[in-house]
Amino acid sequence: MESNINLPKTTGTSSVSTDEILAVLSRRKWLYLSILLISGALSFWVLKYMLFTYTSQASFYMSEGSGGASVGQNKEYNFDGGINANEQFNRAYQLVNSTQLYDHLIKKFNLIKHYGIDTTNEFYYESALARLSGSIVIKKTPFNQIAVFVSDKHRYLAAEMANEILRFCDETNKKHIMNSMTQKLELYDLMLKKAQEDSDTRTALFKAQMSELNTVMTRLERQPVNSMALLDLQSRLGGLISRVESSTEELIRMKVFYSLAVQSIKEKNLPSVVVVIKARPSHRSIGWQSILICGMIMLLVLSGIIYSIYFKLRYKNYLHVLMSNNKPIIEFRQKQKASK
Repeated sequence: MESNINLPKTTGTSSVSTDEILAVLSRRKWLYLSILLISGALSFWVLKYMLFTYTSQASFYMSEGSGGASVGQNKEYNFDGGINANEQFNRAYQLVNSTQLYDHLIKKFNLIKHYGIDTTNEFYYESALARLSGSIVIKKTPFNQIAVFVSDKHRYLAAEMANEILRFCDETNKKHIMNSMTQKLELYDLMLKKAQEDSDTRTALFKAQMSELNTVMTRLERQPVNSMALLDLQSRLGGLISRVESSTEELIRMKVFYSLAVQSIKEKNLPSVVVVIKARPSHRSIGWQSILICGMIMLLVLSGIIYSIYFKLRYKNYLHVLMSNNKPIIEFRQKQKASK
């Protein structure tokens, strides 16, 4: 009997009204509401605790050295009189991006636990180093200051880490300078002893020449003396006096600078990191930003749900054809049952 019945012609698409969409939403409201709430909560957690971070800034510059005097004639052993802006940035960059600093921060703030890294993994420490190095940025300001930016999901920890970086750089810089000064002072001590020996030798020679000159002058009163020998003695004596004066001045200068350098090391009066801006916890709230973007994501999810419903309603005949192996009789049978 069914063979004599003409099947309705299938057009493939049908118009969709707002009432139909609302009806579908109403029938599955709890499912769609659960999807919205889960997507909102998940996006908020990811944004607030994984993507968005607080950033704290600390600015400083490295003071110039005060020990710029020369030690003797050999400039190789002199203290540097200071460092220019480029050298300051290079030195600060080396200190901030050193493994020594990273190890110190990881140990002090227990960053492996803070980052939630599994210590059973083979390269867990390298993972912590990568996370830490990615959260630290160093820049040079237009006023020849050096700014350190530290980002973290906890605002107070970001500020503490930024200030700790400055403190550690100050101590490390002083240690480097002190070690360099100590090594140079050992050379200065040898140079000072050698200069003292040279000065003593020249002084002894000067005394011998003066004694010889006195002898000649005494003989000159009794008998004639060769004038050429006397002129040669006076010439040698004049040159010796000049060398003794130069040696004495250099020795005095070396002794003064040596004592100042030793005193500087004892008092630790060394070039240091001068803090211009101390890091403070960030005042901005990433919670509101997360809520705003979370709301936009929920709107996108809701739009996706509505468009999926619209797509199903509009192209349901095509879907029936695909699901029934090209036999579009589902709609006809539904109408037949309704007529009975």
